Amino acid sequence: MTMTTVDTRGCAPMMRHFRRLLLVACVCIGAEYTEAEHADPVQNLDAAGNVLHFETTHKMGSFLLRDKFIRNHYGDDKRDFKWRISTAVKERTVVVVRDLFDATVSGYLYHKDGQECQSAWLTTTRWQNDVWVAPYPSDFEPRPEPGQPHYRAANFVNLCQALNGTSETVGVGIYLEFARKNFYKSAVTLHAQHSDLALFLCYEDLLKDEVAAVRKMDAFFGIERERTNSKTNKHSHHSTSTDAALRARLGSIARSIDSELFNSSVYNWNQQLKCD
Repeated sequence: MTMTTVDTRGCAPMMRHFRRLLLVACVCIGAEYTEAEHADPVQNLDAAGNVLHFETTHKMGSFLLRDKFIRNHYGDDKRDFKWRISTAVKERTVVVVRDLFDATVSGYLYHKDGQECQSAWLTTTRWQNDVWVAPYPSDFEPRPEPGQPHYRAANFVNLCQALNGTSETVGVGIYLEFARKNFYKSAVTLHAQHSDLALFLCYEDLLKDEVAAVRKMDAFFGIERERTNSKTNKHSHHSTSTDAALRARLGSIARSIDSELFNSSVYNWNQQLKCD
């Protein structure tokens, strides 16, 4: 193996950002960009030196955005990531959204498969409080003993169990109404403000053209870099079934329920977000 001596005197400022790393590779003259490097990983601050802000919500690519996309192109430090979309933002924020019916299908399949069913937000959430219109079996209504929390009731059914214990039509209806209130409404509320502080990007566009998406984010944050390469593995442990026929059938059910029970509000929200 041939060892190359590199003059690193001009790299001191950069090295201060990476004290936690066991190895610092700093080449100031004649360096070539390699796919293994982050694209300007110290660019976790915008042009004004502010922290970079990112938001998305459940089943809109949370883990893809946080663990892969942001990490690969912006590094781990000096960035703020929120798991839910706010109804208002005070700092320049990239907001990733998704076709709402695709998100509904993904969420339904994900939780029906038992994912996150041991998490507190699912084992204790009284999802029935958010599902007023979509029908579900009457014995799903928890009946706790006096002084008991609802989730201690002998007949308590968590969201995953509800999706597993009903037909596709009932289950998709339950999840659609639950997601409308908890995940989708805030995204639409923020989008309707047309704020210059929020850059909305579609999850589908991140998958389709990663480089173009990064360039939009960079322009929004005022970041300049010489080169951007696609480097993100798009698959995540949060991914759900890729069975096209299954997803199409469930999507059709969700659209019918939206039309019949919610006056096509989810369809209209989709038109507003423009990710369909």
